[in-house]
Amino acid sequence: MKFAVNYSHAAADLLDAGQIDFDLFKFPDWPDFVPQNGLARAPYVHYTLMTGNGTQAGVNWDMITALRARTASPLVNSHLMAPESLDPADPAQVEAAIQGMVQDLRELAARFGPGNVVLENMPFYIKLPHLRLAVDPVVISRVLAESGCGFLLDTAHARITAAALGLDVYEYIQALPVDRLGEVHVTGVGWHQGERLDHLEMQSEDWVVFEWVMAQIASGSWPQPKVVSFEYGGAGEVFRWRTQPRVLAEQTPRIYATVQAARRS
Repeated sequence: MKFAVNYSHAAADLLDAGQIDFDLFKFPDWPDFVPQNGLARAPYVHYTLMTGNGTQAGVNWDMITALRARTASPLVNSHLMAPESLDPADPAQVEAAIQGMVQDLRELAARFGPGNVVLENMPFYIKLPHLRLAVDPVVISRVLAESGCGFLLDTAHARITAAALGLDVYEYIQALPVDRLGEVHVTGVGWHQGERLDHLEMQSEDWVVFEWVMAQIASGSWPQPKVVSFEYGGAGEVFRWRTQPRVLAEQTPRIYATVQAARRS
């Protein structure tokens, strides 16, 4: 179980200064942005693949294969989505959407091996009702069982979804297919411009949920994932306002210590 941190200049500077430590630099799947050498930690690529919404047909598979070949990325991830045109009240459309999710995942499994593919739970927002299907634990469990792939638990996404649906976050997470856990993402949740957002500084409830998740892993109740990723900060304009060196310096060591304590031989 390795610990990854989103790549940013701030994280790189703190690492070089010995103020933080981790195992992997987590990069977006931008081929020209992922360096071939010269990094103080191996690069780990997180892909922008989406399952179940019809976009997989346009994927550049050669790019993914090349990125996997030159990095330490053990997993290929995708994000569970649903067609925007989906009518959740139509059983026939719902079943067709689920079959589309399974078909997409089976394609990934055929290309990379089911043990190397993980499916991430997405955040649900009321303004996007078609995504209700994609955050349903029963649906997520079904598509993983029928494809043989693993699960990527994003704790911030789970918090956002549970809040939007009026659910207890711990009950929601327990209902997800954590028996197939292959990776964990952790970051803070907060409000920004009237919307609940992730990739923010960890607050008290974020810590409680994360430490509870790691306790399940440490006890053996859940499988030990290959990677735990701290998703605070990053590259590009979208992360510019939420990549503060202070946050990385304060929170990275605490997360890394929790990961190390949860490791099992």
